[in-house]
Amino acid sequence: MKKKWLKPLCVTVAVGSSIWLTNMIAPSTVHAADFPANPISKSGWVLTSNDEFNAADLNQQLWFPYYLPHWSTRELTKANYEIQNGNLVLKITPEMKTWDPIKDAGTVISGIQTGEKDWIHRWTNYTAINHHEETVQNLIQKYGYFELRAKVQKGSGIHSAWWMVGFQQDQNASGETKMNAEVDIFETLGNNPTTELINLHPWNDPNITSSGNSASSGADLSQDFHVYGFEWTETNMKFYLDNQLVKTINQSPNYPMMTLLGLYEKRNGGWTGAFDATVPYPKKFEIDYFRAYQKAPDSNSALSVTREGEDAYLYGTTKVTDSAIASGKRVAGYIGSGAANVAEYRDIYATNAGTYPLQINYISGENRNLYVQVNNNSPVLLSNLNSGSWSSKAATNTTVSLNAGLNNIRFFNNDGPAPDIDAITVGTVNKALSASVSAGSQNSAYPIANISDGIVSTTYQSADAPTLPQNITFNWNTPQTLKQISLSSTYGQGQGITNFDIQVSDDGINNWTTIASSGTVSWSSNTATTEKKNFSFSEVSGKKGLRLVVKQANLTWKHFAVNELEIN
Repeated sequence: MKKKWLKPLCVTVAVGSSIWLTNMIAPSTVHAADFPANPISKSGWVLTSNDEFNAADLNQQLWFPYYLPHWSTRELTKANYEIQNGNLVLKITPEMKTWDPIKDAGTVISGIQTGEKDWIHRWTNYTAINHHEETVQNLIQKYGYFELRAKVQKGSGIHSAWWMVGFQQDQNASGETKMNAEVDIFETLGNNPTTELINLHPWNDPNITSSGNSASSGADLSQDFHVYGFEWTETNMKFYLDNQLVKTINQSPNYPMMTLLGLYEKRNGGWTGAFDATVPYPKKFEIDYFRAYQKAPDSNSALSVTREGEDAYLYGTTKVTDSAIASGKRVAGYIGSGAANVAEYRDIYATNAGTYPLQINYISGENRNLYVQVNNNSPVLLSNLNSGSWSSKAATNTTVSLNAGLNNIRFFNNDGPAPDIDAITVGTVNKALSASVSAGSQNSAYPIANISDGIVSTTYQSADAPTLPQNITFNWNTPQTLKQISLSSTYGQGQGITNFDIQVSDDGINNWTTIASSGTVSWSSNTATTEKKNFSFSEVSGKKGLRLVVKQANLTWKHFAVNELEIN
């Protein structure tokens, strides 16, 4: 299909085993004909992966052309597709057989996915996998913007879907996991093609609650191509149809997920309606393009990219484990003791080529070596890393040479075990993460520790009716050089800090000196969307203490609150 490049747009798809029909939402304007493709370049975003489906065959560096084959067989789960006129066409034809005759009799599926792993998406009471599949990690991403332009299939008993599931990097040998939430970006039932089903299923994730929604388009989505968009941040998920926001879910899985596209036919009937044998074959889910993006760095700030341990692509025996002292409460563990056991951070974006600082926060109760390799260049050895115990963490620093654009950083130790990785930061380091922090006032349900845990979805909250001014104090064991702080807040108009001083101290105890004042801080939102404010000041060195003296705040709910405070 010839593409027309017009103004930016978004798309997303997903599927689940059950559905809720609530919260009907309609966009204000509906396009009853093909909605044009968006430009591939999107302001404020960096493209991490895409397929325009203009090649002769499917890009198998991105797509795995089977549907969850570990639960069945390769033969029964192989995608039926063709590339036609610049579109991927997923097809169901009459000779196709049930994908899993034991657990899902009568359901025929043609689907592709960006990853594969034993035990992924245990959607029913499987006690074992059918057979072992090699792990595939073509695209597993946490947060970003994703877009799809597609045309769905009409007819009762069939549905088209774009969805994501957690890649279960914490799973044990029997597939038990807490990182397996499912996001149905859209499921469009063929018997109701004017409506998208948009759902969030927690499965075993204790931090997610179910959310079932539908969005009525007012147009038959099976008649034309439409653009679907999915924006996923630390605090919420937004769903778009033809560039219009149709749903926001104020929850967010906080781990990498893989993407699935599929066409599903239930020949025995079911939740998608009675099977309609009069709908002609082949049945089609047509996709013009798929695109994935990550947030572009702030052009006004120095490079600073932080990734948690669980954000890595993990190979071999490497897996995510819980850690109470880690910034995200999880680490990448079991790295090393063999060439296969690697943690790799992909898509580290640098605007300009150059040498950048790299800080690695790690945990190790003994001396362990760690190799760092950037873009398959010669590795650098960091030797004898030891945080003192397995219940404490430390940081080590080195430099890395990055290309302009996307970069990969691998961590390994072929000759022995490596430290567990808590987080890495490329570029400017958030020094609040390594400080001890205290406050003159706090709500025990939202403690001061949340202000510098590296997780923007957690919140520090003062006690009700605080007496102002109030101090928020950061202390370090070693002197620091400081030049900027950043405040991130949700519901800023109701609980944001609106005026403060910045003070520093050589020893973190005595002789506090005011070096900057914020003036009036205005917050534009009173929603769960995070706002971030940067405050720069003349660089100071040799300081073991920094404190925020909160002088004024919005106290609509009797308290002030901060989601995250960063110090550079």
